[in-house]
Amino acid sequence: MLYRVKIGEEGCQYQNRWLDTWNHRMHREAGRIAVRETCSRPSLPNFLERFMYLFSPPNNENGNLHISQIGGSRCISMSVGSAPLEFDLENLDTFGKVPWDDELVEGGPLIFHAEPHVDKTTGEWVTCAIQLRISPEDINQIGELQQRSQHASKDLH
Repeated sequence: MLYRVKIGEEGCQYQNRWLDTWNHRMHREAGRIAVRETCSRPSLPNFLERFMYLFSPPNNENGNLHISQIGGSRCISMSVGSAPLEFDLENLDTFGKVPWDDELVEGGPLIFHAEPHVDKTTGEWVTCAIQLRISPEDINQIGELQQRSQHASKDLH
């Protein structure tokens, strides 16, 4: 849920709206937890389905923790273990997941830390992300920390 309070010469205005995400639509249509998110899983009828679901990364579209801006004016909503979701500040329309122009996204879904920081000197937006899929050739590799500067590939609207 997005909330916006605007205080100005014309008074105080309040608006709220659900982020229009795939997760929210699936839960609403099913009337229960229907898809896997960071700290939940759907009710699956048998053991084999529950076991196989462990190896399926979530399509996590849940931005219920932090609001930020990237690129100076692009509003995003984030949560722990979710992709950043872009929305319009004026009417709170949801545009969708922020597309990243990066070779990392080709390897599978990325989940982001929900509290990004802005470098006061450069103005760059800094956060960290992890990839949920591990390729068979990387199974015995030790993880590495990569510092990168990457911009979102394009506006969604």
